[in-house]
Order: sequence, then structure tokens, then C-alpha cells
Amino acid sequence: METITYQLTIKKDYASAILEELMLNEAIEYSPTNIQEWQIKESRKRLAEMKQNPSSMIDSDTFFNSIEDNAK
Repeated sequence: METITYQLTIKKDYASAILEELMLNEAIEYSPTNIQEWQIKESRKRLAEMKQNPSSMIDSDTFFNSIEDNAK
């Protein structure tokens, strides 16, 4: 069975109660974050690299300028 993931904004209290009932019946699963596992792994890898080689770090202005330059 294919898993489909949705991001929801719950606007009404009764909708929250319906979702809680679905969770109790194991019809849905709550994910506290929208961050994918591959993104977590990549972030950890980059943090470890920065700790190993702090001189490789650039400031945010340099980073965003490089993105703008590459977009041209």
C-alpha cells in the first residue's frame, strides 16, 4: 500500500478531534516534523564537515550572492 503524505493546517476543533480518533484507530500517523530523513542526514554531514574544517564556512551574504550569481 502506497503511503501518501499531506501537510495540514487544522482550523476547527472538531477536525482535530476527528484526527485524534483516526490516530487511535491507526488510520493515520502523526509526524511532528516535515523534515525528511535525507535532509536530517545531509545537515548532520555538513555540520560534521564544518566542525572538521571551520575555514570552509562562508557567511550568509556570500552564500546568497553566489546563488544570485549562478541564477544569472
